[in-house]
Amino acid sequence: MKELLFNKIKEYIPLSDSELQIIDSLFVIEEFTANDIILAEGNVCNKMWFMAIGLVRYTINNDGEERTFIFRNEGNFISDIEGLVKKTAATKSIIAIENCLMYAITSADLQRFFNEVKYGERFGRLLVENIFVASVNHIVSFYTESPETRYIKLLKQNNDFIQRIPQYHIASFLGIKPQSLCRIKKRLLLNNL
Repeated sequence: MKELLFNKIKEYIPLSDSELQIIDSLFVIEEFTANDIILAEGNVCNKMWFMAIGLVRYTINNDGEERTFIFRNEGNFISDIEGLVKKTAATKSIIAIENCLMYAITSADLQRFFNEVKYGERFGRLLVENIFVASVNHIVSFYTESPETRYIKLLKQNNDFIQRIPQYHIASFLGIKPQSLCRIKKRLLLNNL
């Protein structure tokens, strides 16, 4: 199963056999069940996780209403990057949608990864660049596209796991009520007939 982690890192940087052994020693298995809070808003994030199995959502609390703003499935790294770097309290929560198996690395061990793996720092930079670009695209989409357009995009980009997400989380992600999502789905179904 750790092969998934190794292969993901290899998408960013080359790794020698000795570096694979270092990485193997730094990441430990953590398991979560559906609805477990992996990181609670207000806590300081001191880990980064790699999703081997499962699905999570990132949420924020907006005037007492929980809002989902991102989903992550297998093959993705998850964390509160800002809190991990600055050692500040998380402004978001990460919650398991289903049972998850992850490989976790602590902040201290992540620094070891950066120092002991030849291109470790490059990996960190490229990972953060990808997260930044995805975040900017998400924000721009939220302000420039209709909920229906964002829903269609969500379906196309996440077809491999979208059916595993409860509809009320999808509605929250789109910034609409579940009833509005039902209307969008009905309209799309009628237009495809």
